[in-house]
Amino acid sequence: MNTFGKPSKYHSFNQTGAGETCMYLFLKYGAHYLTPDELDGIRRVHPLLRHLDRMRKKSEVYDFKWLQNKDTEWAQRRTVCAQTARANLMALMHYDLDVSQLINFRGNNFTGAYRNVDVTVSILTSHNIPQYLIDAYRRVMTVGCPARFVAETSRENVLQYWRNGNNPSILTNLEKVMETMAKEARNDYVIALPHWVFRFVPHLMFTPQHYLIKPGKSGRLIFDAAYVPSPHAQNINSMTSTDTGVELACAYGDVLKRVLTRIWNLRISHPDKEIVLHASDVKSCFRQLKHHPSVAGAFSYILGDFLFIQCALAFGADFSPQSWEVIRRSAELLAERLYPDKTLRDKHRQYLDLLRFGPHLGETAGSLVPATPDSINTGTTGQDGEEPGTPHNFFVDDDIYADIFDPNAPEPTERIEQAVASGIEAIFILLGASDLSLRQDPLSWDKLQDFIVNFRGKVLGVDVCTRSLAVSVPPDYLAKTTALLKDNWAHRKSFFLREIAELTGVPCHIS
Repeated sequence: MNTFGKPSKYHSFNQTGAGETCMYLFLKYGAHYLTPDELDGIRRVHPLLRHLDRMRKKSEVYDFKWLQNKDTEWAQRRTVCAQTARANLMALMHYDLDVSQLINFRGNNFTGAYRNVDVTVSILTSHNIPQYLIDAYRRVMTVGCPARFVAETSRENVLQYWRNGNNPSILTNLEKVMETMAKEARNDYVIALPHWVFRFVPHLMFTPQHYLIKPGKSGRLIFDAAYVPSPHAQNINSMTSTDTGVELACAYGDVLKRVLTRIWNLRISHPDKEIVLHASDVKSCFRQLKHHPSVAGAFSYILGDFLFIQCALAFGADFSPQSWEVIRRSAELLAERLYPDKTLRDKHRQYLDLLRFGPHLGETAGSLVPATPDSINTGTTGQDGEEPGTPHNFFVDDDIYADIFDPNAPEPTERIEQAVASGIEAIFILLGASDLSLRQDPLSWDKLQDFIVNFRGKVLGVDVCTRSLAVSVPPDYLAKTTALLKDNWAHRKSFFLREIAELTGVPCHIS
């Protein structure tokens, strides 16, 4: 039995009642008090009322239990399935349009039911992960996110957002948008319903969507939870409790500093050895965590012909980064403490074989700049002269690490492979092991392969060279900055705020 998201006094979302949101219950339970002519008069008030009643009657005989079957053909899904959306509607009507009960019924990937939380907690405990992180992990995985969300909005507010609609970029790029939503549906991050039912389902909120396109990058669908269409409108981010301190604070702002400090200390302890960089990536990190079913309706939206209930965390909700912080901190600690397990390289050999190594590793003659120890930075080796486990540094979903590469050792790649394997194992423990028959892996193997293990790499927007111990601005970013500064600003009489932000922000990043 799925126990995720039990009713909680810290999780509720209500939209004030209206005739439309009461209509389904009236047709189901109250219509028999009316004469046929009276009932037909009500159905004629709006064309969708007649359609709603037809769907209600069909739901009474429709067998939707197949929705609970595990989908072993998920990877082949290329569109949002209208048949599944219709079945979801039948199930929703069975539960009297209660979205939380529909989510609990669907279970499986929608609620992360495949994760054995008790076993994971035992592993975390055995590796001395702090108790506050263990408690937060159990809450995230069994209760849901955010930590607290008790809110109410008016019908007028919901209708204002609904009538205002999505950002114009959605209609302009609708084909690409629906391709993105097909991926979301394929991975069970959303539950799709026919869009027309939105007005009748109680306790929903409409949040506009935006399709962001940046030069040289794939488009990204943004859940625009901060958008305000009028001075009196209340967006979904203004309803959260994030600013009250109920979530963990994001603590990844010093990741670049930690990586550079690690390299400096490695050079102190190993002045004649190559130091290599690598990074891996958690795939769709926010989506790995799920909304508490009682608040999922607050994170709904309409795209194309479908109403989507966001079961997984949204990219744009202000609590998503803080909720992910539980996993981010736990993964950092667990990966480092898993390092002594020498079975991991064999266990994850299929992934380690994807790694690509720089062609000139080990050719270090005369190129290694020394590092000077001080009272704070004394090197990396312990009192026994041995190297401890490799520290992992997660910048949101990017796991960045550095270690030595000794071409004269029996296994030159041993330490970096062990570090990568430890990171893989940590994510599999926290988010669930690989099972490609039912879901995508929680790690991006493409990015694991794309980041070449080398003495030089691009880390968080800067080029890092471990041989020269130098940090530099990437040439493409420098060219962009130069072009921006060469623009004829002196003859401009007016500026857009976006231009001012770019003009000040880009040089600040370089400095």
